[in-house]
Amino acid sequence: MAKSLFTDPIKKYQLLFTKAEQFYKKVQAEKEYQDIALYLLGFVFVGEILSFVAWLPTLGLGIETAVFAIAMGVLGIILSPILTLLATFIGAGIVHLCLMLFKKGLDYFTTWKVVAYASLIPIIYNIASSIITTFAESLNPWPEQSLLAAEPVFGTYSITVLVFMFIIGFASLIHALYTEVVGLRLYHKITTGQAVGALALSFVVILVLFLLFVLFVFVARTVVA
Repeated sequence: MAKSLFTDPIKKYQLLFTKAEQFYKKVQAEKEYQDIALYLLGFVFVGEILSFVAWLPTLGLGIETAVFAIAMGVLGIILSPILTLLATFIGAGIVHLCLMLFKKGLDYFTTWKVVAYASLIPIIYNIASSIITTFAESLNPWPEQSLLAAEPVFGTYSITVLVFMFIIGFASLIHALYTEVVGLRLYHKITTGQAVGALALSFVVILVLFLLFVLFVFVARTVVA
């Protein structure tokens, strides 16, 4: 097992988050699935705990759905690392097939490695979102508009919080995609345009697969009914 996994995981993540190209050059020698997978599982697990802890104080503000929210939070801590890892393998497979349209003979492990590390980018944004939600709930003058209420009423507060959450989510997505583009361009020796094109095509493929799945479920339910 590579020693780099245990040298300084915090600084490793900091480099990934702030200097993607320098990071990918530094970890270019990593060739083992298990080392990267363990790093991913560990960071997602810790990130989920920190997000949950940052958001937990909102449950002391009289939120009606506290028990359900805590149960879902704990379930998220347990399942998120596994689901994230699984998603990287599937996502990398789709991205890799799209990359093959631009360049033949590429290595799947390298594509997965880029996708796996890029999947860690949203952790900081998720924690920030939890902190902002907690702070906003503590100052919320309209409890009935809380997004955590049993039957939230949409108004000035809820719309403002949703806008902030959208901005954070969008920033997280752009940052993660940028990180993937940097890694794919560096490792596969392709142009920025080719990397962006492969990722854009991957999103189209995923969207089509999702719509086909929804259509299948709808047809199946209609037939059964």
